Amino acid sequence: MAKKISLVGKKLGGGRYELLELFGKGSFAEVYRARQITLQRDVAVKILSESASEDTDLVKRFHREAEAIARLDHPHIVKIFDHGFEDGIHYYVMNLLPRTLRALLKPRRPLPLEIILQLARQIASALNYAQSTIKNFVHRDIKPENVMLDPSHNAILSDFGLVRGDQMARLTIGNLVMGTPIYMSPEQIRGLALDQRSDLYSLGVLLYECATGSPPFLGEIMSICHHHVNDPPPPPKLMNPELPGGVEALILCLLEKAPDRRFQSAAELLAALDALPLELRQPKTSIYSQPTIPVTHAGQSESPGWKLPRLTPTPFPAQPKIEKTAAPVASHRTMWPVYAFVAVSASAFIIALFSYLKKDEPVSKPAATHIPRATAETTKVKPSTPAPAFAKLQVTSRPPGATILLNNITRKEKTPALLDSLPPGQYQVHLSLPNHHKHLETVTVEAGRTQTLEGLLAPIPAAPIVERGALKVAFTIISDPPSEIFLNGENYGKPVNGVMRAALNPGTYKVQFRLPPHAPVTREIVVSNDGENTFEFKWFGKVRVQAFNENGDPEFGAVYFAAAQDTINTEQLSDGTTWDAPAGEYEVIVKRIGFEMRDAPPKITVRGGEMTRVPPIYLRRRIQ
Repeated sequence: MAKKISLVGKKLGGGRYELLELFGKGSFAEVYRARQITLQRDVAVKILSESASEDTDLVKRFHREAEAIARLDHPHIVKIFDHGFEDGIHYYVMNLLPRTLRALLKPRRPLPLEIILQLARQIASALNYAQSTIKNFVHRDIKPENVMLDPSHNAILSDFGLVRGDQMARLTIGNLVMGTPIYMSPEQIRGLALDQRSDLYSLGVLLYECATGSPPFLGEIMSICHHHVNDPPPPPKLMNPELPGGVEALILCLLEKAPDRRFQSAAELLAALDALPLELRQPKTSIYSQPTIPVTHAGQSESPGWKLPRLTPTPFPAQPKIEKTAAPVASHRTMWPVYAFVAVSASAFIIALFSYLKKDEPVSKPAATHIPRATAETTKVKPSTPAPAFAKLQVTSRPPGATILLNNITRKEKTPALLDSLPPGQYQVHLSLPNHHKHLETVTVEAGRTQTLEGLLAPIPAAPIVERGALKVAFTIISDPPSEIFLNGENYGKPVNGVMRAALNPGTYKVQFRLPPHAPVTREIVVSNDGENTFEFKWFGKVRVQAFNENGDPEFGAVYFAAAQDTINTEQLSDGTTWDAPAGEYEVIVKRIGFEMRDAPPKITVRGGEMTRVPPIYLRRRIQ
């Protein structure tokens, strides 16, 4: 076998990124710490492995992952700001986060309760945002290695499912072997279609490990798969008696075998947390004590004979109907009460984490420490002095006049502004001002107190003019999203913000846009000498495909685009839904088992920023 050549020292992105050291390695990709030379900052560069690069489907999925994550703007989702293909290397660039949750986890040593709750809320918030932003979003690979930690120890979700979870049978690619399915849902192991509830099961496994110091099932691959599909997990309190009952109930609800018996969305999980009485959300102790002796792991070799207690279902806000998987459906839905789930402030979380990291040995819990446990009969305790019902948030910015978004809802106020009558809790604050960089920050407000937030909105510098030849006319070319721009065959690079300005002689030019893995697109532009000229190219347009059988009834088949050099699986159905497609000329093909297209594939031209309606496609049963 040929020795693998080290990529350390190599430059990518036209020399913008220099690889400094190998940071991490997985089955399908490697992550390098790199230096972004233009901005003099360290970044992370994820590179698809040589073996994975031979799989066309994985290559497309790799770049789709980069494009999908780049559209997400959330404090607990990794930031991706560039991707490409160069010298046989597929890569994308993201913010550098040096630690993962795996670094905090130690065998048989539970994390402090405050950290568990912080992780649960932050990861659920990230999933909720992604689920509401991307249709049919499923992460497919939630595990400690894919939960990064920023310098403030906030959870950042990364690695959005390079290999589809419903392809569980495909455990190898080349000579690479996938990891054991410790965090996979039963439907994922069985190769069924997945929805957002599969991610919630994986989150439950992750929280189980945080709360007990061990995943619910360990062993050989087949043994783990069998347990996930057939056996209930050992109660977390068997391994960590100090775990509050409400937290245990939440974890066991996430780990229900049937998707219909879990929380139905991340939004529902967050709603359950927000619905808790205020006094239950305030911790009575500053630190969640560690067990005095290592906890034991029960049920690794054989499942215990206990059964989960059935508690009164907890009502949650109604959620939009989602497509069900083929997992077993219960006659009615049971939701576990989560009365003891505690929301804590950021300061308590940092104190807990600091104390946890400083511990060399588990310590005995203080004698006075008492964490109330929730049961089905938990009643609300009235405080002697009623707490104020609302919190306030003072928001300022430099410069002032910024638009304020609170949890993705635009406020009528501009900065500076005092936002009062806010329910206590955690908020995502988004400040924006034209021609300035945005400011995004998560704050926690408490009842009866005024929290302050100040955002520094740095101005965006004007795009530089690239001089080529005689200076005649200033011409602006905009690529949305940013891509490599070629003008009459000359590479003008890939502007970070997608805006390039060039001084050109009047005349006709051919401009080509390149954004792997999509086919290059060429357009003709005319430069005139009557003033400022601008040409904007949008890579994606809207497409709607609908298929029918010969009786006129809808048929939901897989939609493919046949281009000049390739046939693209759009991963969409012919159900009349509108979706984004890269600009270009295609033949539209609909495939459905047992059917064939009655007519020749229609030809369409997708134009960026425009709606393309495909003529109705008719399918007829294939004659065997």
